[in-house]
Amino acid sequence: MTPLAELVHRAWRDVAPSRRAPYDCLGEDGWNRLERRLVVEARQLVLARRGVAALYAAMADTRDGTIVNGDMVNQLLPLVQENPTLGLAALHAVGLEVLMDLFKVFQWVEERALDLGKGRPVLVTMGGQASGKTSLATFATGVGAILDAPHTDAKGLVMRLGKLLGQGREVWLVWVHRNPRHALHSMLLRAVEEGRPVVLAQMAKAHHQAPLAFAAVAKAFRGQCRLHLYHAWNLGSPEQVRVLGGRLDREGKDALDILKDLPAWSESDFLACLLDGYAEALAGERGWGDTLPARDLVCFLNAKLSEEELNRVGAALRPDQAQSHIGAPSVAGKPTSLSSPLVSPILEPQVVCTMLGDALREGIRWNQGRLAEAFQHAYGVALPQASRLFD
Repeated sequence: MTPLAELVHRAWRDVAPSRRAPYDCLGEDGWNRLERRLVVEARQLVLARRGVAALYAAMADTRDGTIVNGDMVNQLLPLVQENPTLGLAALHAVGLEVLMDLFKVFQWVEERALDLGKGRPVLVTMGGQASGKTSLATFATGVGAILDAPHTDAKGLVMRLGKLLGQGREVWLVWVHRNPRHALHSMLLRAVEEGRPVVLAQMAKAHHQAPLAFAAVAKAFRGQCRLHLYHAWNLGSPEQVRVLGGRLDREGKDALDILKDLPAWSESDFLACLLDGYAEALAGERGWGDTLPARDLVCFLNAKLSEEELNRVGAALRPDQAQSHIGAPSVAGKPTSLSSPLVSPILEPQVVCTMLGDALREGIRWNQGRLAEAFQHAYGVALPQASRLFD
């Protein structure tokens, strides 16, 4: 049977241009039809309680249901499967009834994952959207359940970790940290491929709050030996990650060193950075060329921008325009690097090997086969001296 996630992506790519109408252009009747459909679909998931966790586990990239991710839970909705951009836009406007039903489904999926992972550490990811949290989580070995979300609200994160620790569990908290402009590129590419855009203001808020939440956790659980803190600096892809950390009462303190060197950016600074990068993409600059239009994606992002923000990125963003050309960057042939399809690898393979070795010795243990595969994809050659790195 074809995995559900593959069906989701294929269905979105096959959506006819005539059906890719921006949500804001549907009118009140269209909005009401979508909301009624989501009410029915979310209720059907709740009624299928026994089967919904198994359906989630059958999806690709959930590791048999042990990776718990809210975006993946949303993909259980047929509307989101058929047209993710339109479905997610509709989800932003639904009432509390739908959200509560989806939260129930999320809780069941999480309970199943925690039960399956008993006796092994719980891996909790955190960081701004498109930082590489989910990608890196799939490489982790030696863990049970993986709770994958931004987790950048300090109070909420402390409560969540406190509950897990109160159950006697060992918890690994991994902050995946990435340049926001690089994260924006990944978000836009993912939206083009899968139809899952992220509101720019939400993205800026999460990237801004991540270090604050990380510091709050360290303060709240000082000396807790069952809590491990890791800082994973994502330079672009799995083979370009530097990891520091360990038990909070030992090596975990090293993960906090990055906080001393971060620039004093405000949330508005992060948003300005993302808006400038978005404007470059819409203008076809820095490798973003004229490709198939994705007007629904652009209108989804525009609808959440203020008049001042629209002016910052330019007139090309107006929702009522007939076309907009944001799409996959026009790069001939296969991308040369996992770090970005826009440029050649930012680091030589030998440098990457050194960094990879450091990560393996200093931090989380990554799956050897998946790392070797990622390296092969990025550089077109086998991972040099792979066996030595994994000793």
